Amino acid sequence: MRNLYRTLFMVFLLGFGQTATAQAIVGRAAIDGQIVVLFDDQTWGYEDESAGNCDQFHAVLSFCDPDNIWQTSRKSTPDVVAAYKYDDRHYSQFIIEGIGRADGLDQESLRKIIISNAATAAGIPESAIAILDIFDTEISGYRSETVVYELRIGGLNAVFANTLILEENFIIQAMTYSIGSGYSDKHQELQAYLIENTKIELPE
Repeated sequence: MRNLYRTLFMVFLLGFGQTATAQAIVGRAAIDGQIVVLFDDQTWGYEDESAGNCDQFHAVLSFCDPDNIWQTSRKSTPDVVAAYKYDDRHYSQFIIEGIGRADGLDQESLRKIIISNAATAAGIPESAIAILDIFDTEISGYRSETVVYELRIGGLNAVFANTLILEENFIIQAMTYSIGSGYSDKHQELQAYLIENTKIELPE
């Protein structure tokens, strides 16, 4: 069963090769009573003390969980900058990549890549993935699109709600997925909570 969940974690990953995760957080240290965040590009900054119950896992991306409903989970691959578990049926994760519109991507092509790579990872044809819904959303003031799709893998149905932000030099995915069929009320509630509590501050 563990291998199945690991496979489910990997289903969403974009297939652009090596992910450009500049300024991913690699560590924290306390200096003179303040928390310093260390990034993988060998830069650093002070952690936002006003963040409260928030996880900052990238220089531009953090997630707050005021109701303490998500438990930190093991990241399945280096592409995933943060992963969480709600219960045995509901999970979430974040991916950020340093590519975007400047590289020729648009919302439609990004959506096609997501579905194509999900099919490849699951070993099924794209036609076997049911797109349940596509709708416009907003995260932290940035326009986004949520793609909800269902597929069958390892004998189980899984439903993914993937909110995509496409900017000039960034792609951010904030996603939840559940074991089962259909985009349930609970899954919708968890995705809405994830989106509402995600904070993005892209460089100008």
